[in-house]
Amino acid sequence: MARYLKSLLLYLVAVVVSTAAAPILPLFAVMCYGHSNNRTRLLFEPRLPTWLAWFDNPDNSLWGDDGWQREHCPRFFGCYRGMVRWLWRNKAGGFVWNVLGAKVAGSITWEGTPGIDSSPYKAGKLTCRSGDYWQWKWVSPPIGRRCLVLNFGWLLDAFIDNPFYAPAARFLFQIQFSEIKE
Repeated sequence: MARYLKSLLLYLVAVVVSTAAAPILPLFAVMCYGHSNNRTRLLFEPRLPTWLAWFDNPDNSLWGDDGWQREHCPRFFGCYRGMVRWLWRNKAGGFVWNVLGAKVAGSITWEGTPGIDSSPYKAGKLTCRSGDYWQWKWVSPPIGRRCLVLNFGWLLDAFIDNPFYAPAARFLFQIQFSEIKE
């Protein structure tokens, strides 16, 4: 728990810095090949240079993933405004993945309901563990057309079905009141 609290403090500082820097960061974007759409493709798209990697998202370009482009930013994803919004949505992406992230070694043990989320909606509780790292996730029963999502620790549930999901499990601190999508 001490590791998580120390990481949480660093995360909160990184969130403040990355939120403030987001309007400036796209000005440094360079077109190059890299992961796109949550590591499913390699594409030539705008990314931050290596020296700004802590602000970048290692699994997507500054245009975001397909879901972001289609649902949340359909008119602006390919321009400056969309890139700023993507950076605000994924604050300090490289930092939470590469600095605070957990190297997943060995198996993931879990209890509860895998696949819980607000989109598609599935309520429940899930606890995961890999070595010294853990994840606790809870999705509430419906509150009207919304649900409360609490997700803390490191993103380990993604490795349950796909052990090669990413090079590391990113750090998590999420309290979100989400719209339920079927």
